[in-house]
Amino acid sequence: MTTPENCQTPGSFSASRSNAAIATIRSPRERGTILIVTIWIITLLAGMALVFAHTMRVEIQANGNRIYQVQSRELANGSIAYAQALTTEAIDQTLADEPQAIGDDWIVLITPDDEQDDRVTYGMIDEAAKVNLNTASQDMLLKLPGMTEELAAAIIDWRDGDSELTTNGAEDEYYLMLEEPYTAKNGPIESIDELLLVKGFTRQIIYGEDSNRNGVLDANENDGDESDPPDNADGTLDAGIFPYVTVYSVQSNQNEDGNTKPNINNQNLGDVSTVIQQNLENGRFLIVMDNIRNNRPFSNMVDFFYKSQMTAEEFAKVANQLSDRNGNNVPGRININTAAKKVLLCLPELEETDVDTLINFRSSKTEEDLASIAWVTEALGEDGKAKAIAIGSYITTSTSQYAFDALVIRAKGRSYARRYIVIDTRQQAQVRLAQDITNLGWPLRYTVLTTLKTEDDDPAEILSDESLR
Repeated sequence: MTTPENCQTPGSFSASRSNAAIATIRSPRERGTILIVTIWIITLLAGMALVFAHTMRVEIQANGNRIYQVQSRELANGSIAYAQALTTEAIDQTLADEPQAIGDDWIVLITPDDEQDDRVTYGMIDEAAKVNLNTASQDMLLKLPGMTEELAAAIIDWRDGDSELTTNGAEDEYYLMLEEPYTAKNGPIESIDELLLVKGFTRQIIYGEDSNRNGVLDANENDGDESDPPDNADGTLDAGIFPYVTVYSVQSNQNEDGNTKPNINNQNLGDVSTVIQQNLENGRFLIVMDNIRNNRPFSNMVDFFYKSQMTAEEFAKVANQLSDRNGNNVPGRININTAAKKVLLCLPELEETDVDTLINFRSSKTEEDLASIAWVTEALGEDGKAKAIAIGSYITTSTSQYAFDALVIRAKGRSYARRYIVIDTRQQAQVRLAQDITNLGWPLRYTVLTTLKTEDDDPAEILSDESLR
């Protein structure tokens, strides 16, 4: 009998089942290997999931930080308009002395205080309270902190309009021999950073140890060679020349009607006489004008004050309506009411005792008392008459340019940005400089930033707390 090919005998069927059963049976070692591999795969997948989740979390945080940074930069750009507003009569300038809220964000204006380097102060910076690098004499430049004869001469050669070499200075012959050559500018310096192009100047000479330009001796600025910047660890801040110099100070030489102020040395005294007559009683007017006619010329307005024999009160009425210069502008005069001691020491013939006398005198007077430069003659007294006249060509009691170191802080201290802004008030709050200085770092104590991030206290109180900043 023939068996079909696709049919199995009982014996063959049993053998097949037995082989299948054997095939499904694994040894304990094989089963253990499979378990271990499975566990490793699960562990690997779990690890990958954790890494991916962490990466996503970091990326979300990074994106959030980038958004905050962009917002900070935009707010900092808005601080330019805030600075412009502060220089107009439309807003109270004392607002600059306190933190100001912008929604949930904040803006503070950092200003150096020459009398202390242990905390940050707030406010506007008077550019006329500084030595103007474009107008100061070589002798005045030499009196700046850290200045040498070579550095002062190099400034003179850089800014003057000729190629004649000043003793110890530098002209094209030096600059064209540099690895990356360029020529001497022979024109006005346009920013303080431009000094880095002038022979001999370095960031340390310009900015000293104050790497974040906050006017405070921070820990990294008083640790020797342990960290940047280089410092001498003497416990005193060396701020370089930056807080004491400017290139922006210039005053309008025009009256409110837009005409140039009458020059006290003009041959025709008609306009000068008109100003005097409008402000003095008739009897005094005749006496003063007689003194003016008989004592010309005048070296400056202080000399004019002495020789005219006006009282300080009379002079205060006419001082801002007259001038000892021609032209529409007078650059570089130093505001005697606000200049720091190191700036006043740069004025001709003044000794440290004279400067201390001026500072003590002005600190005891009202704003009205200091309205004109005549107060200098009272402060220095009769013995200081020659010195008062010597500085008369270099001083003023007003300013037209202000600088702002604007720090913008996002809500809860999430991010910040800084702008250094200079505003010229002569022409509708014109922006002369708007520089991003965020890279200089956080200018307040880090306890302020930590407190803003972790505490629920009023940010205004935190930012105003002198013990924190």
